Amino acid sequence: MFAAVEWAEPLKVALLIGILLGIAAIGVRLARITRIPRVVGYLIMGLIFRLVFQWISRQSYSIIPPFDNAIELANIFKSLALCLIMFVIGTTFEAGQLRAIRGHLWKLSLAEILTVLLAVFLGTWIISEQHSLTKAVFLAITAVATAPAATLLVLRQYGSKGPMTDHILTMTGLNNIVAIVLFYIAFLVFAEIGPHTGGIHAEHMEHGLILGILTATIGSAVIGCLLGLALSLTNISLTRFESILIYFGLMLAISVGAKVLGLNHLIICLFMGLVFVNFSIQPHQLLTELESISAPIFALFFVLAGFNLELARLWEVGAIGAAFIVMRTLGKIGGAYWGIRWIGPRHLVPKQIGTAMLCQAGVAIGLGKYLIDHWGQTIEGTFVPDPVALGVNTVILASVVVFELTGPLATKRAVIRAGEVKAITLLIRPTGSTREMGTIIARLRNIISPRKKTGKKPTEKELTARYVMRTNIPSLHQTAKMAEVLKFVEHSKLNHFFVVDEEGNLVGTIDFSDLRNLMYNPIMAQFLTAYDMANTAPPVTTADQPLKEMLDLFHKYDVGSLPVIESPDKRRFLGVIEQRDVLKALHVDESGSGDEDEH
Repeated sequence: MFAAVEWAEPLKVALLIGILLGIAAIGVRLARITRIPRVVGYLIMGLIFRLVFQWISRQSYSIIPPFDNAIELANIFKSLALCLIMFVIGTTFEAGQLRAIRGHLWKLSLAEILTVLLAVFLGTWIISEQHSLTKAVFLAITAVATAPAATLLVLRQYGSKGPMTDHILTMTGLNNIVAIVLFYIAFLVFAEIGPHTGGIHAEHMEHGLILGILTATIGSAVIGCLLGLALSLTNISLTRFESILIYFGLMLAISVGAKVLGLNHLIICLFMGLVFVNFSIQPHQLLTELESISAPIFALFFVLAGFNLELARLWEVGAIGAAFIVMRTLGKIGGAYWGIRWIGPRHLVPKQIGTAMLCQAGVAIGLGKYLIDHWGQTIEGTFVPDPVALGVNTVILASVVVFELTGPLATKRAVIRAGEVKAITLLIRPTGSTREMGTIIARLRNIISPRKKTGKKPTEKELTARYVMRTNIPSLHQTAKMAEVLKFVEHSKLNHFFVVDEEGNLVGTIDFSDLRNLMYNPIMAQFLTAYDMANTAPPVTTADQPLKEMLDLFHKYDVGSLPVIESPDKRRFLGVIEQRDVLKALHVDESGSGDEDEH
């Protein structure tokens, strides 16, 4: 019997990781069948594994060894995954992208953060026993944080691309920076005030209170910038494979060593990514290669997160927990709405962006754990957390259960409604086990006795441009002057710029090369409009154009993207379709299966 065998700890960890990866694969299948985000599938399977694990542990004999210590050791993957994700979030602070959204990003973020702080503070302060100011402040600050892991993986899974996606990622990074910094400041202030004047009793500080907080914030940012520069240099001088090895070595060192040095690993990795993307040459090549390599680590992260979700906490938090969940939700949605109103009409950020910011997990859990590790006092040589700190941590853990399971669904819905997800990504593909098993059997039969295929093969005509185009695309009004056109071009990621009339009909496209020639004629630039600069007979496609025919258009006009209009008679501008998306869609259609993930 396995129970009678003494398992070495490394073998337990290896067996546990193997089981968790198998569970993650089942979570992927669950997500595809139910059409939920893959993150939720991981979490659900982690919860199920926890229940099964607890049941097996209660039996008089077990076919698997006890995993208590192995689970603690496997949690290193959680820190590593958060480091990887915060690095990617940091890369969204690319200088060019920030210039494109800087005019309204600060307004949108400020409105959302302030609304969440105010809403959660008032809601929890009114509900809490004796109107605890400290509890309400810490809960309000924690509510600002947005789970970077769940948010990023949902956007990757559905191939979301566009202005709203850019804002979500950048705002996620800002939310977490603000939450961490405000949290440390609040802790420092309440600790200085002391418990006798409404503050807290802080102990168990490794480097002293003020020095510890400065090290965790400013020190972490400086270390992250230096490591980002170092990685940029290695990316230039070393091969891609060597750069990947250096990258993972740094991430492992940060995830393990940051806490020992009193640093914050999330801030380090975020600033490391920020510096890397702005100073490295061709940083996106490395980032693209890292996506698939990091996938198993992210899978382990979410299965472990599901395993650690404590459903029982939901019954312990009572009214204050309910108030936190409700007010955080209203604050995120309402704050983003008011931010959009503040920006004004000239933007491409849909009002539902607040619903895409609801995920909450790793950062909030880390802040709650910091409280119970440092807010309390030593009694008879043992550190005892303050009851209020335990109460705050309980509310955080309970809210994580809700927001981790519902937040990814809300994020998915938001980006789909924004038109930044291709329709083909959402189609159900024939990947059921019955079909796949039939395919294997048919191939074996073909090897033994080859015969002519009689099954009907899907044709490209089943897919049209409507299912592959993206709809949330910036456009220029035909009356725009040269200054407005140049500002628009500076903020665009495309090489062709689409000009529309008052009714949204496509009147032409401006090519970057043509615009470059006009820029050197300042006299003409004073009088020209976007309509004058545009090619009024550009190559276009319609929403119902078969993908097979579109390949001929791309080849004929030698372009990487085409504007999509409603029909030859109705030239309403609907979106843009890219050649690489057409090729990918046709490949999936021919093979009869495919992965809905887009990276």
